[in-house]
Amino acid sequence: MTNMNKTIGILAHVDAGKTTFSEQLLFHTKSIKKRGRVDHQNAFLDSHDIERQRGITVFADQAMFEYGGSVYYLIDTPGHVDFSPEMERAIQVMDAAIIIISAVEGVEGHTETVWNLLKKHRIPVFFFINKMDRTGADASRVLNEIRSSLTEDVYEISEALSNGAMSEELIEFIAERDEELLEHYMEKGYEPGIWLKTMQKLIKAAKVFPCSNGSALQDIGVESFLAKLDLLTMTDFPADEPFSGRVYKIRYEENGTRVTYIKALSGVLNVRDELAYGGGQREKITQIRRYNGKQFEQVSQVHGGELFAATGLTEATAGDGVGALKEKAVYEMVPTLRSKVVFEAGVNAKEVLRYFRMLEAEDPSLNVVWEERLQEIHLHVMGKIQLEVLEQVIRERFSLKVVFEKPEILYKETIQSEVIGYGHFEPLRHYAGFI
Repeated sequence: MTNMNKTIGILAHVDAGKTTFSEQLLFHTKSIKKRGRVDHQNAFLDSHDIERQRGITVFADQAMFEYGGSVYYLIDTPGHVDFSPEMERAIQVMDAAIIIISAVEGVEGHTETVWNLLKKHRIPVFFFINKMDRTGADASRVLNEIRSSLTEDVYEISEALSNGAMSEELIEFIAERDEELLEHYMEKGYEPGIWLKTMQKLIKAAKVFPCSNGSALQDIGVESFLAKLDLLTMTDFPADEPFSGRVYKIRYEENGTRVTYIKALSGVLNVRDELAYGGGQREKITQIRRYNGKQFEQVSQVHGGELFAATGLTEATAGDGVGALKEKAVYEMVPTLRSKVVFEAGVNAKEVLRYFRMLEAEDPSLNVVWEERLQEIHLHVMGKIQLEVLEQVIRERFSLKVVFEKPEILYKETIQSEVIGYGHFEPLRHYAGFI
């Protein structure tokens, strides 16, 4: 399997070792010369000061590496629930996801949230049970938790799959999930090539979920996991179709340039091409960039399966289809809190609003509201940590000191169940009742 573009996402509950695992993948593929650590504040993908100070991933950043003839785009996503909308926007462009689970803590609340989102978007999933070096680590207990809380279609491949050869149990596990293969098994027995192709197909269809274990910190099991991931994943982006893609992120540079991050899904896009998006807007692509961490190189064209950033699109928003793809992505992670922005007297409110509109372009879930009558800015957030990070971002990027009022819960009324009503009228009295 060669010359494929694959976008791989790393997801987890906070502190499961996601960023450390990503660093090991980049190190083993010679994408970075030295492994960073979150606790040493030198992780390649946690490049923002805020992330390094807090020791958590806040922004879904990407890196590139080559392995087995394929080009990989690696996205390290936030693990804290407050930054779930950022994680969900990244999920929509993944070809496969790796869920990291701590061998000590096991399946946690946010792990289930991550799993449900991946399931909804039908993303192939690999599990990596991490921190096997720690006291209290128990891979078989965690595997049972995955089976009971997430999916029964998980299989531990650490020992069961080696150089394409499968254990008897894995052969049966695959055959049981494909009718044609089961018939073949009963009549002719096991054939490695057919089994491997079927396993790849079942993984791509999100019907089978491989699992491995090890320790990212001690570099145990990561390299063999990568070899299996490469063997079992396959992508296909039509080259002979018109260009299409999906916007998954917007960022503003210090000089105000709006950068639009896109996953190419088919065809070819060249610099200076006009690209259609949104409600029929067409704008010229002035620059195409390929990012690896904070660094980027300018390229003249991109093909299906590549992650790239473009300048020239002034109004594209996260979730927009571009080119031949028309429909907009629908996001599920919606903030439940609303807060008012408080800024110093004498500061121009409209100027502050302009900054918040830029932040809203980068994170549409903020849903910034301008109350004209009161001259107030309100926004929607997931929680307290997000507000603290926003305060710091605004101070560093715009040299503006703001605080946020204590957030209020956003109440949303919905119809819970169906009711049947009946009415009755008499000359002296009338009433209505409900069943």
